[in-house]
Amino acid sequence: MFSRTLFRNTSRVISDSLPRTIPKCSVLRPTPRLSKPSSSSFASQRFRSEFRGPPPPPRRTPKLIHVRFNPEAARTAKPLVTPQQIRNWVFSNNTKWIVITIAGGSVLLIVTNIEEVPVSGRKRFRCLSDAYVEAESNVAYKALLAEFSQQGLILPPGHRLVRKVHRVMERLIEAGDLRNVNWEIHVIASDEANAMVLPGGKVFVFTGILPIAQTDDGLAAILGHEISHNIARHTAEQMSWLIPLTPVRWTLLFLDYTGYTGGLGRILGDLAMDLGLMRPASRKMESEADYIGLMLMAKACYDPAVTIALWERMDAAEKQNSNSIPQWLSTHPASLNRADMFRKWLPEAEGESRTDYIVTAYIAEFINTLTNLVYIYYAYHGIKGNSNRRDAILRNLPYLGIAAVGLGSGIFHATMKNYTQWCDDLSMLLAVATVTHRVFTFDKSITYTVTSGLILTTLMTTFSVWHCVTDELIMHSVLFGIMIAMVGIKTRSIIKARVSDPVVQRDVTNMATWGAAICAQLTTLKRAIGAGAVGAFYASRLAQVPNVLVSVICRSNYQAVFSKGFSVSSPKYGSYTFTPHQTFANPQQAIDSNIIWDYVLVSTKALPDVSDDSEILCGLLKEGHTSIVLVQNGLGVEEPYKKRFPTATVLSAVTIVSAAQTAHGIIKHNRWTRISIGPYLPGTTDTTTLDVAQETAIERNKSFVQLLQAGGIADAEEYSHAKLQMVRWHKIAINASMNPSAVLSGGSTNNAMSMDSELYLHLKGVMDEVLSTAPKVLGTPLPKELATPEAILRSTQKNTSGSKPSMLLDWEQGKKMELEVILGNPIRIAREHGLEMPRLQSLYALLRMAQENRERAKSESIGFGGYEIDGSKLE
Repeated sequence: MFSRTLFRNTSRVISDSLPRTIPKCSVLRPTPRLSKPSSSSFASQRFRSEFRGPPPPPRRTPKLIHVRFNPEAARTAKPLVTPQQIRNWVFSNNTKWIVITIAGGSVLLIVTNIEEVPVSGRKRFRCLSDAYVEAESNVAYKALLAEFSQQGLILPPGHRLVRKVHRVMERLIEAGDLRNVNWEIHVIASDEANAMVLPGGKVFVFTGILPIAQTDDGLAAILGHEISHNIARHTAEQMSWLIPLTPVRWTLLFLDYTGYTGGLGRILGDLAMDLGLMRPASRKMESEADYIGLMLMAKACYDPAVTIALWERMDAAEKQNSNSIPQWLSTHPASLNRADMFRKWLPEAEGESRTDYIVTAYIAEFINTLTNLVYIYYAYHGIKGNSNRRDAILRNLPYLGIAAVGLGSGIFHATMKNYTQWCDDLSMLLAVATVTHRVFTFDKSITYTVTSGLILTTLMTTFSVWHCVTDELIMHSVLFGIMIAMVGIKTRSIIKARVSDPVVQRDVTNMATWGAAICAQLTTLKRAIGAGAVGAFYASRLAQVPNVLVSVICRSNYQAVFSKGFSVSSPKYGSYTFTPHQTFANPQQAIDSNIIWDYVLVSTKALPDVSDDSEILCGLLKEGHTSIVLVQNGLGVEEPYKKRFPTATVLSAVTIVSAAQTAHGIIKHNRWTRISIGPYLPGTTDTTTLDVAQETAIERNKSFVQLLQAGGIADAEEYSHAKLQMVRWHKIAINASMNPSAVLSGGSTNNAMSMDSELYLHLKGVMDEVLSTAPKVLGTPLPKELATPEAILRSTQKNTSGSKPSMLLDWEQGKKMELEVILGNPIRIAREHGLEMPRLQSLYALLRMAQENRERAKSESIGFGGYEIDGSKLE
């Protein structure tokens, strides 16, 4: 109906507008040009006609139709669609259903996508996902980045202004818990006073905004506002509203094309939606971002009061640049109105500010300042010690360098200002320059040393000032690296020239070359070197307690310890010398000393199938007074001592410590100090009524733990008998699974076994078997704080140091393994309670037979049987 009417009306308009005296159209035919045909053309035509059929008909010249325009006819022409036709269409049933469907769908879309804005709590409509909005914004981000990069406007990462923006952003991100956003920050060298944060964390800050911000607090107010648009998802909200408004635009566009609105419908509609809906909504979002940003900067411990002056400066800048427009025409509230709103919100923002965050933000700088004071004090102490020396000037130069390091770094960390940054940079250069000066002048004359020191100080100061003024970053790091390389090369040459012993030269050179990296090698090495390290380490800590005298019984290391004591180095306790009160070459010497011992600590390897170490203590114990402390692996290690000394107090200890005796008398403590100690009271539980002797054992256990804690072993823990035995079973779960499996698998490390899928199941199976047996044997449930097999194996998978179990190290060195206390005793104890441990029994049978075969082959090759007890020591 609509198409036929339209065609009929259109035909009428065209025909009525043409004059009657001329034809409605005229055809203009172009006059053809005649030319004398050439022979070649006739030949060509003849060739085509003879061989390719008749020539194609000549192309017809297109007709040109000219229509004379009649303004009067156009003015009086009827519209394409009459008002009556529109009314008929509007009030038709089909139209009603279309309108109802569109309106209902729009309402349903809006109602089902209402949400609450974070922080402000405003209800709003948003139907677009973050992923979609970020994808759209990423297109704009790439375009902006390409434009600014092409113009060379992006400042480098080391620039002072870039570091300033990063510093402020870090605090705002932390305060807003926005670490999950992929932030990309760019500072643009432009006079434009602007900053923006696109969805997805894409930040652009124009340098023209920084004079208006003035301080970090002002910059935090601006960036907090921009970040708040992301927090509130304002871009998604604006894009979402375009969806329900689209049908309105289509309707106005239709009315324009039909001529019903005279072509002004879309223009007036867009203007009404822009001024009546979009711009007011934008101003509301800007005010909301102001509020959220104010709370964010306050939470980050920036001064919220600066926002008032900030927007007053912004208003002045707008008027100066003639950028001020009426608020109702703007997408942003007027700057002075924003300042008034900040005055209203300021009390709430000040309540949001966290004083504890202020302390947290600067606590590192406070500690840095204190450490720098230590540098200064150390320098003062050294200079004071040289006061009476003739070469005091020469000796004091390194101390003056250390004092300069502390002073320069302390000034910066105490003030945290840009203009004191050069002091910190200078202190870094002076720190390495001091060492450089020392290694190159230690054997030179005083004149040469002083002169070179003054020259070096002048150069470092000049370079540092230039580095800070130009905001460069690369040359500072390059110079720092060059001086470190010079120190390393020179130190190696000094060692080579002055250390004659090749072994010592190699060790010292490696230490000077690799520094801290050699610690990893030492950590691996400690598992393969000597015995006695654990006992010596704990003895050295007990010796630190006032009025505590510690004596030791040594064997192979007796001469070194007797003459120099133990040299102990520890990352936790530093380096120190432990000189025992008495050093004995054997137990008989300790007996002959007639000293009454309060505690005797045994840290030998437990090998009950080789020897009974409890026999060593005969004559050392005073009945009713001396307590035995057993620091040994395995189950049932207490029984031989309890049988031999039934009235003695036996304290059982399980320790986790990494220590090695790298040479006779040299103890290297690497990590961990934990030791769990409890009285050995078989037959008792935590609810058993104890007798006097048992109560005494508990008191003695408590006293020994307190001694260890006083010696600096903060994680020395006091346990009851039942709980300590459970801790032993728990450690057996680890040792009994890892140790024999490492040997039987041909020398695998703990990490390698835990990463293998089949061995993982095997290790977990052994651990589950042990940990399910322990509660049945002890009659108490497994404490929840003890790690599960899964947790143990996860931790093992993370340990990539290449560490090997102690049983594997013993096997590789041809030593006897602790089979009985780690495997045999748990099996026997379980059988006494009617329980079987088939997994553990299989490991025990296989490994025991392997050890017996090896020992048999060894005795046949040597010509006699017997075993050597290697390295057993009583500490």
